[in-house]
Amino acid sequence: MIVGRLCFALACLAAVPGLAAAASIDRLDVERDSDTYRVVMEATLDAPAPAVWAVLTDLPHLGALSPAFREVEILRPSPPGAERVRTLARFCVLFVCRDIRQVQDFRRLAPGELHALVDPALSDLRAGEADWRLERRGAKTHLHFRSRIVPRFWVPPLIGPWAIRRGLSAEAKVVVASLERIAREAGP
Repeated sequence: MIVGRLCFALACLAAVPGLAAAASIDRLDVERDSDTYRVVMEATLDAPAPAVWAVLTDLPHLGALSPAFREVEILRPSPPGAERVRTLARFCVLFVCRDIRQVQDFRRLAPGELHALVDPALSDLRAGEADWRLERRGAKTHLHFRSRIVPRFWVPPLIGPWAIRRGLSAEAKVVVASLERIAREAGP
């Protein structure tokens, strides 16, 4: 959406060929209020919740969820109760691309719930956070995702918000398809 791997994983790329899967995006809203972008997504993945959770929380391998990730690094020391992750992701708006640096603290709140908070002092965002919640639905998994990001960089007022919305939407689809594919390959 991605803020996490994910927040900017949700911000990076346009659709990538070859990632088609049975995952369905049930809801995807991208809203802008001044310089703040919010993403709300609900998706159904054709993979069991434990396998999806294992992929989502395998933080050193977040880069497998999207080609937008250039680097993923676990930072030590991490704050108590969190895993600190530095990512570098490529974000393209039309023909202009830039690398976005983020440091996020990931916390497992409960089984199936993950929260990421951006450290603005070490990131190209003034603020950001994301939440993932997984629900079992038989052999499938329902994913609830919410994020909020405030870029530190200038976004052109006319085309920028539209392009960011489009990029966030496209990246959400890439991430969900990859999450499902990897979880299915790994098995329960």
